[in-house]
Amino acid sequence: MASWFVHLRIADILADDFDVDLTEFVIGNLAPDSGEILKDSKYQPPSNVTHWKTDQENRLIQPDNFYKTYLTSCKKDSRSFYLGYYSHLITDYFWHEELIKLYKENNWERHNNRHSIYSWNYNVDMIFLRQHPKMRAYNILKNISDFKNTYLDYFSQDAIIKKIKDIYMVYNTDYTPTEENEYLNSETIDLFINKTVDIIRRKIRAFNDDSSACGAQVMR
Repeated sequence: MASWFVHLRIADILADDFDVDLTEFVIGNLAPDSGEILKDSKYQPPSNVTHWKTDQENRLIQPDNFYKTYLTSCKKDSRSFYLGYYSHLITDYFWHEELIKLYKENNWERHNNRHSIYSWNYNVDMIFLRQHPKMRAYNILKNISDFKNTYLDYFSQDAIIKKIKDIYMVYNTDYTPTEENEYLNSETIDLFINKTVDIIRRKIRAFNDDSSACGAQVMR
């Protein structure tokens, strides 16, 4: 899965393309990771629910199933949140695709895979944050004090706001970035973000051509 900061950066860019409520859009972009951890280290609801992994054979994220369920007949006041959620699902889908590609190309088996990838990505996140401390989406995240979930019945009312506060604490730290890794670095992340933003734009605009979808008014 892409890091929360990658989701924030993508939300920050896309917010200028569509007529959305910024706070709701940012929350939506983080909401899929709001599963609450249980004593056995499993999540409730599980990721196949929160990330719409409806392909039982391959357990792949199915973003368009989410769109068809929530964004073909939604009300205007819920559209920003749902579009953010949809953006998150697309991002995670392509993150998995790109990461598998890099994994195979660079023989990452020789590393402590999951921990190393997380550490490399977090380091890139913190480099970007140190360089862009006034990033709009991050400052929106910082100032979210309350959110009652009324949009998705598989999350409790306060699950999303709890996760929002946890995410902020992950980045509100005195961590000092280290030298970038040769595999997963700022250039890699920038390329992924730019590519994914273009994909999300195209998909939302394609859905907007369907008169039955509430979609998002294109700003540019």
